[in-house]
Amino acid sequence: MSRFGLTLMASLLLLTTGGCSWGRQRVNVEGMHARAEALRPGVSTQEHVLAAMGTHPNRVMDLKNDKEAWVYIFGDGKTEGFNMFIVAFQKSNIGLDTAMLTFDANGVLEDMWISNNSQELEWELWPFGDEDDLEHDQDS
Repeated sequence: MSRFGLTLMASLLLLTTGGCSWGRQRVNVEGMHARAEALRPGVSTQEHVLAAMGTHPNRVMDLKNDKEAWVYIFGDGKTEGFNMFIVAFQKSNIGLDTAMLTFDANGVLEDMWISNNSQELEWELWPFGDEDDLEHDQDS
């Protein structure tokens, strides 16, 4: 086989040794939104919250009048990529949420607020900027 043929075959082999990759990263315990649905302000105690959430809060803050605020941080991340021998094109989509729970002086849940950034997080396919930018450029 000629030198050109060997070079061509080696180049094709290097270009085709890539593949696709997918990765998922979770921050804190999975299913925090569903776990929080079991909590009831005016009824749930700190012990009940710990059992329902499955983990201790990331932060506990003392408030006025012997009240406390518990902060949970959790989320989801998804990465998808196309990998060639020495080049990789990847895009990550990460959504982090915060749950803020306040307790009265007796340790009973008063109020709670939970963000929804990580629910139904989509896989990002286009690694160069936002897909919305691509659609906008095509419309112009």
